[in-house]
Amino acid sequence: MIRATVTYGQERHQATETEPVTFGRDPGCTIRLDPDDHGISRRSGTVRWDGAIWWLVNDSGTRPLVVTDPHIARNLLPRRRRHPLDIVTRVIVDGRLGSHTLVVTPHEQPGADASAPGTEPFGLSTVSGLDVKLTEKDLRAVAALFEEFMRTSRIENIRTYRDAARRIGRHHTEAQVRRRVENLRRRLRAAGIPQVAGDRGLQYLAEFLVHTGQLTFADVRRLLP
Repeated sequence: MIRATVTYGQERHQATETEPVTFGRDPGCTIRLDPDDHGISRRSGTVRWDGAIWWLVNDSGTRPLVVTDPHIARNLLPRRRRHPLDIVTRVIVDGRLGSHTLVVTPHEQPGADASAPGTEPFGLSTVSGLDVKLTEKDLRAVAALFEEFMRTSRIENIRTYRDAARRIGRHHTEAQVRRRVENLRRRLRAAGIPQVAGDRGLQYLAEFLVHTGQLTFADVRRLLP
């Protein structure tokens, strides 16, 4: 039988070609993460066999997953997207109260398609941060700050507040841009996204805004040339 092992702490679960492994805070998930952390989606993701490939599927409609393996230092898997699993892969689920790491070890063999996911999860809705609305001034600040990062995904290409202010022009100052961005980070942290205040907070903020569709290249194009 075709199998993939999903490890979470001391738990080990076997996914097969007909039985996927699901994870999230819903009690119906194979791996139940912290049920009190509403920053975790009720159904965060699934490891399943489909078309002779193991897949990690982001089942959340609001939160990305973080994927790392020997070839990828950090990659965000957007909501409702999937990622092929052909080597040992770590999956990080960021919540409001903490982060959870699962390790997926695929065993590649030919086989049939996986069955469809189970029933719709129940429980309180997930804290997503999507209710934090960005103003035009907020968008101008983050577009200038993250313009090059959006093109390259390299953390070293996040501008300084001073350079972002220069990019906006129109007499914007470093202090004004800093105030805008730091206020946005505080609002998102209060809304259940604590990672925006961590050591890699600016990178997480950029990834969060891009992968939730709140910051796009259309916002960058509105900056003065």
